[in-house]
Amino acid sequence: MGPYPVSGDQWNANGTAGKIYNTGFATGFGNQWLKLGALQIGIDGGVIGETAALFEPYSNDPSGLWRGSFRISQNVANELMAQAQASDWQVGLICHGDHGIHRALEAIALACKQVRHSLRHRLEHAYLWNPN
Repeated sequence: MGPYPVSGDQWNANGTAGKIYNTGFATGFGNQWLKLGALQIGIDGGVIGETAALFEPYSNDPSGLWRGSFRISQNVANELMAQAQASDWQVGLICHGDHGIHRALEAIALACKQVRHSLRHRLEHAYLWNPN
């Protein structure tokens, strides 16, 4: 089970996932019937709806401006990752576009630098990588 404690672009402490997080349990708690997995945090939109956040505009956009959208800002991603890292939660960051992937990696790097735990955070989906 991987709780998703973000509602809109902020942490939702009153939602079910936020309440699970606030129990003090963390990734790995449980038994053979139910075990807590990684927190899930959405970073950007998706590929099918052309909302995955990209550095370059979508090639099929007639205006040449649309680059997708983010669910959360870099600051919020950083704060959520730091909070999860400090509380021993592994995090699965849901990101699709190259700009979303970059935002997720920045948040992971900052959290790991601030609080050193050996947690294996991961990127979920991460379809559109930038060669850089």
